[in-house]
Amino acid sequence: MRLDHLFENELSVEQAESDSPRTFKMWHGSKRWDGSPEIRSPRAGRYEAGPGIYFTTNYETARRYAKGGGSVMLAEIDMGIKLAHDVMIPIEDAVSFVKSAPRMKHKKEIIADLRRNGSRRDSTSIFSYVLINLVVNYEAGSGDAGIALARF
Repeated sequence: MRLDHLFENELSVEQAESDSPRTFKMWHGSKRWDGSPEIRSPRAGRYEAGPGIYFTTNYETARRYAKGGGSVMLAEIDMGIKLAHDVMIPIEDAVSFVKSAPRMKHKKEIIADLRRNGSRRDSTSIFSYVLINLVVNYEAGSGDAGIALARF
């Protein structure tokens, strides 16, 4: 992923369109991230819904997220990127991750749901978004557990 800092001028949607048919561009605005992606814990007393770097197709939305001294970046993303809904993982790998995840709440429930999902589909693998959604739904992805999930 290549990231370009924006200057004072606002780029139109036409200007943000990619020059390459193998990439697409989206905006990122933040006070917390400037430069290379970094996985870190949320501030004390704050819970984030899931791991990741959030992008938008709307420049104004990114600018609102960056208010108060943040930055707006234009990210050019390779179309070949693997997304959570494209990646299959063995259920037992997901179970091992949950068992070893630091300070993750509701481990037994998440593991039971992972196994139920596989048995309903008669499969030994799940899409990675199933694990992500379970962690988010059980509100078990804050702090170290969320960082571990992003790395997994």
